[in-house]
Amino acid sequence: MGIRFLPLLVLFLLTGCAGVRWIPVPDGATIDPATQSATQSRDGVTMTVQASAWRGSPTGLDLYVTPIAIHVVNGSAMILKISGEDLVIFDEARRQSTPLPPERVAAMFRSAGAPAGVSLALSVAAGSDVRPIRHRPFVRDPLFWGPFFWPPWWWERWPPAERVDDLFLEALPLGRVYPAAQIRGFVYFTRVDPAARRLTLRVGYAWEGAGTPGEMIFRFAAQPLAGGAGGG
Repeated sequence: MGIRFLPLLVLFLLTGCAGVRWIPVPDGATIDPATQSATQSRDGVTMTVQASAWRGSPTGLDLYVTPIAIHVVNGSAMILKISGEDLVIFDEARRQSTPLPPERVAAMFRSAGAPAGVSLALSVAAGSDVRPIRHRPFVRDPLFWGPFFWPPWWWERWPPAERVDDLFLEALPLGRVYPAAQIRGFVYFTRVDPAARRLTLRVGYAWEGAGTPGEMIFRFAAQPLAGGAGGG
């Protein structure tokens, strides 16, 4: 029974190795120090982006993808269009990350089967390219299992698998943004290289019917967390 709580022990021992968080660089953007977000306005469009902002479930999301929160306000009189092809991340070595649909991200977590609260701990060292350890399904003891055997609550896997509902509820609704309307949510980019220390986010946009397409560029720098790769 004691081995069931081993993941909790791993979590306790390894939370100091939390890696980095991405903070915005004031390169043409207005930075809000309180939220570590960056804002730009152009052509009547205002965008605010924030990296390392995921607080939902699953908690170990950064081990699989790079989530970035984007808030778009269309202050123009035209219909704005933003698609997944308009979004891309580059690191300092020009390694490219592109968006993944929430369904794909959820499938990644279901296949890994990481139990709640442990996926981050099982990374071991977030600053290195270490993949999360897959959770092995619980096998019933053949001496006690049978058609009339109902296991007690402590017999099942603990902690339970994390929910992935937030991946869909918090996703950025891409597509048309009507005049005076706004959209807000997360874009799940393919996981950036663990060695990356600078990121450039490109958000392109177009106008329905007419108008010149535009883009906004946001830059981020890696900030080691206390006890991160250097101290973990």
